[in-house]
Amino acid sequence: MDPEVGAVRDARRRGGTLGVPDLALFEIHEESAGVAAEAARTLGVPLGRVKVNGGAPAFGHVVGMSGARMVLTPAYELRRRGGGTGGVAVPADDGQHEGLLINA
Repeated sequence: MDPEVGAVRDARRRGGTLGVPDLALFEIHEESAGVAAEAARTLGVPLGRVKVNGGAPAFGHVVGMSGARMVLTPAYELRRRGGGTGGVAVPADDGQHEGLLINA
């Protein structure tokens, strides 16, 4: 399993009763668009719910700010849509990923 997918699933489990279908948006770290597409397929969610505002291939990562951008982007998008919960997989230097659920 991709570490990105595992991070989102682990965060969801820690979140209690939420299932993957309950999450409105997914922010998955990627070095190419194919990573987000594979994460969507593995999670079983429509591609339109993953990286909805683009990602590194679209607008890049500010050096040292990837995690902040990955948390704030879905938070603002969820708020714009009227609320909901999103899943975030934030990369770590050691190759592991951390999962986070955001309610906005």
